[in-house]
Amino acid sequence: MDLVKNYSELIVNLKSKFKNATIEASSRRIFLSEIGKFPGVYIISKETEVIYIGSSGKLDSDLNFGTSNVRSRISNSYTPYKLYGEDFLFNPVGKIKGTNKPEKYLDKYLLQELEFTCFDLTPDEHVIIPSALEHLLIQSYINELHRLPIVNQKI
Repeated sequence: MDLVKNYSELIVNLKSKFKNATIEASSRRIFLSEIGKFPGVYIISKETEVIYIGSSGKLDSDLNFGTSNVRSRISNSYTPYKLYGEDFLFNPVGKIKGTNKPEKYLDKYLLQELEFTCFDLTPDEHVIIPSALEHLLIQSYINELHRLPIVNQKI
């Protein structure tokens, strides 16, 4: 199916249609200050490898986005990854009793090794559902590379 055939072409197309920014995470404080508070989709990469594709923002019945945004999703997530100090932890195992929070993470990258590309899906003339675009990106990634990004453990 041509719609989800090529991840690389889809990224080029998205960059031409949506406000976007690519942010290098030199430090947690600077990094979080540069990420916008908007509904959207984000891609986390290490060098040229995509390691995670995610989204933030849910629509209510009036087609308005709530308070969830890309900055809060990235900074407050605990599964499948967590920002901890200057580290990006992933590959969670176990659960803390009475919660959905992992007991620990098996792998990590230094935050400064990562690049974050964020697409702002704030509605203008059309409403784009962030999770729908996230799944389209993941599907095209699978079709092109025949695997999930390393931190996207399941879909």
